[in-house]
Amino acid sequence: MPDSKEFSQRVLERLSEAVKNILHPSFYEHTLREIGIRLGQEVVDHVRPSHATARPFRQEDYLRCLEWMNTHWGWNHEVGVVTKGQVGISIPHCPFGRLAANDPHLCQIEAGMLGGIAGDHFGYGKVEICRGPGVPPKECSLTVHLERTPQSMIVEGPSFPLASAGKERAHRDA
Repeated sequence: MPDSKEFSQRVLERLSEAVKNILHPSFYEHTLREIGIRLGQEVVDHVRPSHATARPFRQEDYLRCLEWMNTHWGWNHEVGVVTKGQVGISIPHCPFGRLAANDPHLCQIEAGMLGGIAGDHFGYGKVEICRGPGVPPKECSLTVHLERTPQSMIVEGPSFPLASAGKERAHRDA
């Protein structure tokens, strides 16, 4: 009997190749971040009702979202350094498997999830991505800055909220 995970991986590989070859690289990265933002919003939609989380969103609520992703989606990560306004996350094994070997831009999906949640609820989020070695990558890390500070302003990585995601969210909430 065929492995459904293997089939899903193969479909995702073909989809990624096709989209990457059609879109300009910067638009491709933007599209992956948008996918991540939408996934992150699904997480918040599940976490908020079950924990009666209301604004203002707190750092503990953000950590609860990470726990939900692990429990319900099997997103394998470890929360490392947690300081005021910053969360360090390590990812021991790439969730995209061998697909990430040829497409380093897939990290933008995770950046979109984590940064989108932060940007939507804290008004700011910036995600630093450190891709790990190996094929597929192992021991990747992300640092999510939950507030605008001099340190967060100088690090490389996407900032959130993205203009289009914020407009869509405001329209959906109306």
